[in-house]
Amino acid sequence: MAAAVAQICDPDLYRLNEAVQRAKSSARDAPGFELEIARFLQAQCLSNRVPLPTVFRGLDVLGGMRDGGVLDETTLTTLIKPFLGSSDPRITSK
Repeated sequence: MAAAVAQICDPDLYRLNEAVQRAKSSARDAPGFELEIARFLQAQCLSNRVPLPTVFRGLDVLGGMRDGGVLDETTLTTLIKPFLGSSDPRITSK
């Protein structure tokens, strides 16, 4: 599952709409997939191993999963809450 998450969050691999559709499909097949995206982004941010475009894409994918009922507002807010405390203001503002 980690490889699928990394691919979905890679802005060079898929356009945003394709990444969102893949994430929605994966979430239907594997409940909790959205949590895996959030965990991936958190781990990468904490280790400073991931480029910002990947973090931004992952956050955009999570936001896109809200459309179509895959994620509700409460769950989305819970998943992105850790990013609000980021030391990088670009992540916080996203």
